[in-house]
Amino acid sequence: MKEIYFSNFKESGKLKNAVSIARTSPKSFTGKILKQLSPTMAMIQRFKKNNDGQWQWFLEAYTRLLYRRIDLEQLYNSCKGKVLLCHCGKDELCHRIILAKTFEIEFGAVCKEVGGWSIPFNKSFDEVKQFMSIYINYNGTEIDAIGNYKKLADAKAN
Repeated sequence: MKEIYFSNFKESGKLKNAVSIARTSPKSFTGKILKQLSPTMAMIQRFKKNNDGQWQWFLEAYTRLLYRRIDLEQLYNSCKGKVLLCHCGKDELCHRIILAKTFEIEFGAVCKEVGGWSIPFNKSFDEVKQFMSIYINYNGTEIDAIGNYKKLADAKAN
């Protein structure tokens, strides 16, 4: 299993295996762009306008966005061995952390931040239920989407 690395444009934007997961990328960036893994512009604007108290909202909104994707596993596979980039600094809460944890939970990925995580996210997100719970209707029953991506994707495909 190949590892997936996370970083920002400032630290790692010139690496050969860098991939943007940002809504917008710097003009100087020449690598692959995966906007499918970026938050929507509305999410970014709401979070930046008033990020106090918005982290929980952003966490849920971005996680829901990821879990709606029928191709998340394909996107995950295309990220193996790559460095996924956004604009946020190492010590900022951002969608890189949510994406890394989603890849770990759903696909058993090994996710690392270039230079190490500055945010102690492993401590607060060790247990899946501490990460997030999103309950949805599945065949008439409410189930937690977290940890059930493959089951839900298979149901969408059929």
